[in-house]
Amino acid sequence: MKIRFFTPYLFSIILLLFSCNDDDISEPVPIEPETQLAYSDYFANLNANDPVDIQHAYDGTDKMYVVTQGGIITEFFTDPSLDSSVFLNITDRVNLQGEMGLLGLAFHPDYESNGYFYVYYCPNSNESRISRFSYNPSANSGDPASELVLMTIPQEQTNHNGGQLLFGNDGYLYISSGDGGNRQNGQTLNNLKGAILRIDVDNSSPGLNYAIPADNPFINDSSA
Repeated sequence: MKIRFFTPYLFSIILLLFSCNDDDISEPVPIEPETQLAYSDYFANLNANDPVDIQHAYDGTDKMYVVTQGGIITEFFTDPSLDSSVFLNITDRVNLQGEMGLLGLAFHPDYESNGYFYVYYCPNSNESRISRFSYNPSANSGDPASELVLMTIPQEQTNHNGGQLLFGNDGYLYISSGDGGNRQNGQTLNNLKGAILRIDVDNSSPGLNYAIPADNPFINDSSA
């Protein structure tokens, strides 16, 4: 009975397949884009090799800052006719193995008054570092000698090192740490890798150059 039930449908499908041929399939009509795009080197005066991040200080100026993996932060203006200049050079302390290097930048929400900015970089093949630097008004640039190390994160590999920094609306610094090349790191609380870290850079906890926010959901977790 099952064979007799499906036979008419199977026969109809076979007829339909044989009735189709290439002549029945029309060629697709090409659609021209509404706007033709053209590219130009808008910031011709900006020289930044291997850029990994671009930031604004929100200090009332039209300056932008581009971070290069090799260890240089370059300051430039949104007006392309103006020259760029080196804002911070820490090439002497940046490790470039694998995907390491200078990887992130964030300006303090009160940068206009305190001159603090924060960077994420790898000083060697075994760790990542989050440091605070200060603006030097007399040099009109960041001061390499002003470094205050806030945090170091041990690394197992020279890849997946993260590096994104961002201040939230709560005033805390958010850090994307990367899993360090081991995907299991993001599944555990006993290390700082593979996580989004949130710290208070305006205060300090005992033994730290930063404070852990009181509403951290893992603050009382002994495994974290």
